[in-house]
Amino acid sequence: MRLLSALACLAFAAGALESQTGTPVPELAGLDRDVARLMNDAHIPGGAVAIVKDGRLVFARGYGVADLGTGEAFRPDSLCRVGSVSKTITALAILRLVETGRLNLNDRVFGDILTQLTPPPGSAPDARLNDITVRHLLHHTGGHGRDTGVDPLSTWFAIQAADVLRLPIPPGYPAMVRYAMGLPLDFAPGEKYSYSNYGFTVLARVVERVTGQVYEDFVRNEVLAPMGIRDMAVGKTLPEGRRPGEVRYYDYPRTLLAFSVLPNVRRLLPRPYANLELDAGDGSGRWIASAVDLARMAARVEGTRAPAFFAPETLKLMFEKPNPFTSSDASGGSRYGLGTGVIPNGDVFAWSHAGYYPGSIAGYQSFGTGYIFAFVFNATAPDVTAFLNDMYLVLDTLGNNQRSWPAHDLFPDYFPED
Repeated sequence: MRLLSALACLAFAAGALESQTGTPVPELAGLDRDVARLMNDAHIPGGAVAIVKDGRLVFARGYGVADLGTGEAFRPDSLCRVGSVSKTITALAILRLVETGRLNLNDRVFGDILTQLTPPPGSAPDARLNDITVRHLLHHTGGHGRDTGVDPLSTWFAIQAADVLRLPIPPGYPAMVRYAMGLPLDFAPGEKYSYSNYGFTVLARVVERVTGQVYEDFVRNEVLAPMGIRDMAVGKTLPEGRRPGEVRYYDYPRTLLAFSVLPNVRRLLPRPYANLELDAGDGSGRWIASAVDLARMAARVEGTRAPAFFAPETLKLMFEKPNPFTSSDASGGSRYGLGTGVIPNGDVFAWSHAGYYPGSIAGYQSFGTGYIFAFVFNATAPDVTAFLNDMYLVLDTLGNNQRSWPAHDLFPDYFPED
């Protein structure tokens, strides 16, 4: 077992240093070295980084390997789980419905929209349930937070929902929403901020109820396709569910295998394929995307890559301050807008989201000034927070200090319509 772990570590390091894909960019060669160093230190076998400047894709590089078994290189357009970056994608779908007049941010989620869902028989729903609005859920102020256990990404929560409603595991999205409808709220809607995977799983059900389409279908057809993005999709839990172009996922060295919690899957698997999350939280964490996809999405949303996806008034909504103001940042310098973190940056807004699961790490950020970056990686770092902080620091520093940017645009290499 120790020998296998040692060999895996060697494979991680060798892959990150020796295998780089995408067009080399001499002006940004230092970034290649920085990313490879961070990957090697965290024992991550593969990843990709994309950078947009003033609407042009100026940097798109893959590092290491997408699959240790085959040696397949990680490419800039390799698909990877993006975890909670999925919340931004769900928010874009909601805002599209708002912009086209099919939804209002002040609509009551359970009082006006999801009226077909009922709490479990014999439960005592909180009287404040019908006060929850679409806006509350987008701001993570809907009354249920991850820290108190109302979280569809918790195996315990899914098992409880299945047991109460007498359903198999996983019980399905509507069942988990129904189960939570019978639980007391942690706080009055709008009263405080509490990060909620549950809230974004509910928002995906709102999309389905308003449009009559499956959540993934609506997002792919009416949000991503107009941006020219065709490969992003909702991922699957088991390795046999990999989509074409999707990488394999790895835990950090010396972690144990686990039994899958999915029914009829009685075998030991690495944690990225054994956990329940991808079958429990589509709107909160189930999407797969490439670094190039995420960078393009951000550029089209804010309009630095034409044509802009949203009208200026809709984009302003995305960055709005909760009212009354509530934030995880005690100083009030940052906040969670509608599906994305927001930091005032002079006359504009910097906006960002990160995400991870066992086996993957992802993130994006826009300075609001024409500089955007995105990244995806196919393993869990021993300290995910430290790795994310280091990645953001390297890419933030580049955006602040780089004075000479390449004149080329690499988007046509990945999006033929350009």
